[in-house]
Amino acid sequence: MSKTYYKDIGRSIQKGWKRLFSILIITALGVTMLTGLYASCADMYHSADRFFDRQNLFDIRIVSTLGLTQEDVDTLSRLKAVKAAEGGYSETVHTETAGVQKTADMSVLSRTGLNKPYLLDGRMPAKKGEIAVTQKYLEESGCSVGDPLTITETITEDEKVNGESESNPSEKNGNDVKDSSKESSDPDADIDLDDMKTELEETESPTFANTTYTITGVVLDPMNIQSSDGMSTLFRSTASSDYTFFITEEDADFDVFTAVYLTLDGTQELNSYSDEYDDKVQSVIANIESRIKKQREKARY
Repeated sequence: MSKTYYKDIGRSIQKGWKRLFSILIITALGVTMLTGLYASCADMYHSADRFFDRQNLFDIRIVSTLGLTQEDVDTLSRLKAVKAAEGGYSETVHTETAGVQKTADMSVLSRTGLNKPYLLDGRMPAKKGEIAVTQKYLEESGCSVGDPLTITETITEDEKVNGESESNPSEKNGNDVKDSSKESSDPDADIDLDDMKTELEETESPTFANTTYTITGVVLDPMNIQSSDGMSTLFRSTASSDYTFFITEEDADFDVFTAVYLTLDGTQELNSYSDEYDDKVQSVIANIESRIKKQREKARY
């Protein structure tokens, strides 16, 4: 019976060898495609990891609604497994592109080369009044290296005045806000109008020394790695503006940092997409949350 069974298989192969050959080819193509996809993904992961290491990209970023101080940086730098801690500053500004107002993240370059932008063309800003931009800005604005770029702060006096008038409908109707607040049954509504106006009319001093800069280079932001255009929501990316600009520290005047960036011991030898890397980073984050977070929050208040 066994011999007959094998003879039947042989006859089936002889009669339907074309179908069998087709199945083998399809199977081989599928295996080849899946193997190629796996190898390509692994290669891209390794390439991205090498890029992160070359640009000295952070391992952990810490932010606070109150901003962060040098004391916060010093405290974090003393933690075990922390190789270096550095404060960074960025602010959203406006710039006009082809007659349309766009937003840009204006970032201050690190003195130590942390989160170093990848230079595509030209050179990095080296002094006051110089700026590096992304390829997306050049394409949409029609500018090139050497051209001027003008920015405006996010909050201007005109915007504050307009916002105040639009948010008070009683003033539009000719009513006295001060009198109506006195008639209110809510004790918290009894506010001195003069004090309110004084607070609203106060204008913060500009963060950036210049409003017009000279474009010196085209860069790729390592924290936004999707393309040379910049913005993405991939690994370590939190972009929300249209462009990213980079200036030197001499061009900015700030009292607090918008973020503190940490690099950890031994992470450059690890793949940034590996479980081992993730476990190491998560252990330091847990240590910060348990030992540092509450302590520094109380110190700020």
